Amino acid sequence: MSKVYTNASLDRLFSEATGISENISYELSYRLGVITDKKGKDKFSYPFTMVQNGKREVKKIKLSQVQKGVLDFHQRDYLRAISEMGQEYIILKVKATSPYISGLGEPHVTETGLTLHGTYGVPFLAGSGIKGMFHTWCLEAFGGSKEQLNDRNLQSLFGVEVEDGANREKGRLTFHDVLFPELIVEPDIMTSHNMKYYDTGMLTEGENTNPINFMRVKFLGEAALIVSMDGDKSKPALEEVAFWLATALDEYGLGAKTAIGYGRFSAEIDGNAKMEIVKEQELKKQAVLDREQKKSEEKRLQEEERKEAEKLADMSEEERFVHQTSAMIEQAYTDKQLLDTKVKSDEFIDSILEYRELVQAVAELFKAEDIWKKPSKKMASKISKLKQALQE
Repeated sequence: MSKVYTNASLDRLFSEATGISENISYELSYRLGVITDKKGKDKFSYPFTMVQNGKREVKKIKLSQVQKGVLDFHQRDYLRAISEMGQEYIILKVKATSPYISGLGEPHVTETGLTLHGTYGVPFLAGSGIKGMFHTWCLEAFGGSKEQLNDRNLQSLFGVEVEDGANREKGRLTFHDVLFPELIVEPDIMTSHNMKYYDTGMLTEGENTNPINFMRVKFLGEAALIVSMDGDKSKPALEEVAFWLATALDEYGLGAKTAIGYGRFSAEIDGNAKMEIVKEQELKKQAVLDREQKKSEEKRLQEEERKEAEKLADMSEEERFVHQTSAMIEQAYTDKQLLDTKVKSDEFIDSILEYRELVQAVAELFKAEDIWKKPSKKMASKISKLKQALQE
């Protein structure tokens, strides 16, 4: 008979009704059952069932909305960070085609652990595991020895070691961890047969089986698998690597029990994700340039205003009037509202008649605007005043 021990303080964090936890590590470690084996010893075990809506159902641990949001942000932020490093990289869109198992041998009270990310506390695909699997696949696909990989210039992708184990050449490829934004952790079972045979070498037909509970992962949706590479002219090589890696993920898989179908993934190059990142970076760079140009323009205008103020301070009142009015007339060439509301007004025309240079400037402006030769009835008297001032 089994019973479940829970911690009252953890019950406030974990909802047994939904199976949703803010921390999968706590959920796996504290929501455990205790079973009695055939020898009468109590052992911790993952509970296979839970009460949900008044019914006992198979226990499934899902991500909370908070965790989903964090992982989604991590993926987008990590892609930007990789791009900003300056290395050539390629993105594969990865999708799980079967459940995933990893960490069965890791220390855990149930003796069947589950590998979780050190920061986010969720199951993930470790970059080191992807690299190891891909290296093994390459050895088999291209001849079965490191020497044959060298003949194809592939060994440098993974790194070359001398006999004493010291790195002679650093690997050019970097495989980054893969975090899926949505997943389910659920119970599974494996049954060991003929346990005495492994202990004593004696095979008996009547020996009882030994079922063992463990947890498997269902990765949902798609995630980004990023492979970056050091060195020049790496883009063609990366595309080739991506093709081989997609094949290896399908043929070899990742994690434990791949021989019986666990840990299989499909993958394809995701060009859109990279284009979006590049576009985002270009927009950021343009925004920075725009801000710098705006600051530079503001600084230039402030400097011009300062010089203008110093220049006006040294002028007489009459000189200041001529200077400012000349600037206004010049601005009216591009500012139609200023031309119509100010320069064409009777008050403005009358104020400049005593200053021949200003009258001449307005005459040039009106000629450019085709007002001088064919003035409207409203402008005719004003043009006449200007012509008299010019003695035309």
